[in-house]
Amino acid sequence: MKESIGQSFVIAPATKEELTLAANLRFAMAVEGGANWDVEHPGWRERYVEYFSKKQDDNLGEHFVARWGDQVVGMAAVSVPEDYHAFVRGKFSGRINSVYVMPEYRRRGIARALMRATMEWLKRRGCVGVRLNSSEDGLALYQSLGFKPRREMEFLFDAGT
Repeated sequence: MKESIGQSFVIAPATKEELTLAANLRFAMAVEGGANWDVEHPGWRERYVEYFSKKQDDNLGEHFVARWGDQVVGMAAVSVPEDYHAFVRGKFSGRINSVYVMPEYRRRGIARALMRATMEWLKRRGCVGVRLNSSEDGLALYQSLGFKPRREMEFLFDAGT
């Protein structure tokens, strides 16, 4: 699936070689959020590429990239996670991760096009829904696409326990 939006950018599935570029964009996203994953999670980029490469091989994940000319300026990761409830009920939901567009290319419809590509990918795989975590900046986009807030709780174990 390759989608051209106007004359400006193209959304397409990432090649395996482009997963490293996607990891670099994911790093930029983390830095914008105030985290330095290279320090906090050494080796994460290699694991990121390995994880999504395997997901692509298994047809359970994909990366979409936005190209502006020859440059990759945005990306979104999508996957169908393994889940007990989904397996037992036969109704799978997808997960959208890491929707990111470089700051100088924002407000041009790129993130919306990436979201549509990921959602269509999940729909073609028979998923009945999709989940994501949102930054404050992403809320308006996701809500405009029909996403609804839901309750979710989390407990983090101490590193020492």
